[in-house]
Amino acid sequence: MSALSKNIAPAPTPPSSSGRGRGRIREVDGYRAIAAVLIVIFHAWSVGNEPYRGTAFELIIESSQFAVSLFFALSGFVILLPLVRGALTGKVPSGRSFLVRRLYRLLPLYFVVIILVWASRFAGTPQDFADLIRHLTFTEVYDKKHLFWLLGPAWSLADEFHYYVLVAVLGPPLARVAARRRTVAGRLAVMATMPLLLLVASLTYTTIVTYGMHIPWSDYWVYFNPLARADSFAEGMLLAVLLGIPGAMEVRRWPSRLLTAAGMALLGSLWLISTHLQAATAYYFTIAGIGSVMLLGGAAMMDSRQLLSRALRWGPFQLLATIGYSMYLVHEPVMIQLARWHLLNFDDPIAWPLSTIALIGVSAVVSWVTYRVIERPGVELQGLLGDLRQRQRRRPVRRAGPPPRWLPDVTLATVDGAPVALRDLPRDRPVLFGLDTDGERGLAEQRFRLDAGEADGFFVAPARDTPGPPGATVLVDTGRRLTDALNGAAGLIEVSPGGLITATIDYRHAPAGGAGTEATSGGAVG
Repeated sequence: MSALSKNIAPAPTPPSSSGRGRGRIREVDGYRAIAAVLIVIFHAWSVGNEPYRGTAFELIIESSQFAVSLFFALSGFVILLPLVRGALTGKVPSGRSFLVRRLYRLLPLYFVVIILVWASRFAGTPQDFADLIRHLTFTEVYDKKHLFWLLGPAWSLADEFHYYVLVAVLGPPLARVAARRRTVAGRLAVMATMPLLLLVASLTYTTIVTYGMHIPWSDYWVYFNPLARADSFAEGMLLAVLLGIPGAMEVRRWPSRLLTAAGMALLGSLWLISTHLQAATAYYFTIAGIGSVMLLGGAAMMDSRQLLSRALRWGPFQLLATIGYSMYLVHEPVMIQLARWHLLNFDDPIAWPLSTIALIGVSAVVSWVTYRVIERPGVELQGLLGDLRQRQRRRPVRRAGPPPRWLPDVTLATVDGAPVALRDLPRDRPVLFGLDTDGERGLAEQRFRLDAGEADGFFVAPARDTPGPPGATVLVDTGRRLTDALNGAAGLIEVSPGGLITATIDYRHAPAGGAGTEATSGGAVG
């Protein structure tokens, strides 16, 4: 830390009106795990030429498609909620930081899985290269013929990437506009405009292509592109606005039960409705998104003592929620490969249940490995690079003055007169040198920095009678030998742990009171 820097602690975050408003909601994670398992089951049923066709079980399996809408609604809720809170508190997070976090979280594993799957199926055709480029750029959702060709589940990640960019670009400006409103209702109303417009645009698009253009559902790219599937995501964003109301996420047992029951009833009856009403088929995922939002809203208010809460907090569900993204990506290639090796059989109705259970287990193991080896290190890398950037920003800009040098071979003294070699000082604590402080300005700055805890090590005073800050070990530069050894540089020099000279402050150019000092040199020398 340079001698110029003054770390100002961020303003304390006001406590949330809900005891669970700012942490992870483990009940929501439980639903995330259930959705991941349902998607694996649905794909195992699809790859097995849909066993049990014509039975009630087929209808139950088909209804599990709502899990994708649950994922979209969950993403919309999680992504917009910080912006809603920022609009209410006036502390709006930046879109760039949000997008960077998502990229570090999602891209490493996504790129690795896409490239490995592509390499295992590469046939040397131009279409192979085109498909790889489309998946790496999240544009496969616009391909009319090869939407599910390389990695089926990747289409939803491509859609979500479009939503991330949209929220990163439009979300923070909208939140800043909302923060200027005087009332909570006014701020929430502004924040609701983006999800409402997105929902209307998606429903309008679906209505036009279904009833105006009569495009069949077999044209998947028409019904799986970002605009077509934005309805569930927008509904999750609206849930974030509603739960952004102060106190909305307090534990409420009966509202939680009613929302949960209504959501389960809607999702459970969706397959019955869709088989009899064409409108329900066209807006299947919109209805599924509404049911998903009900479940998530109920989870946000759920009492941890409720039976459903304990079930959703079950350890295996929490583990599956942690590796859910990895499992979503890897389960299909694992399923196809195991079927090719004839280790699992999804075609035989008798073998299908055991094969599906085995697939869930194997996919969970592979997902745990990829999470620990790829996904989690990606998140940690983002944190490490962020820390390095923060340290770089704290380094002063070199303007003029003498260059930094190796610590001189100078013997100092304690206030009692005992000799202390400068080079022998322990380097686990910083050292401040007061050379020519030009009166009290430099000493005031040194005391401030040491009292603030920015440097709790050694304080080298220009004279024996110079008072040192409380708790500091005071050393004396007798005879100005340290000043002479540093080319007569007037000012203050800080040496950080490890013996690195990081800054020289010239107090001869400081205005009255010691503020606004100028850095005369900076850099690592040891």
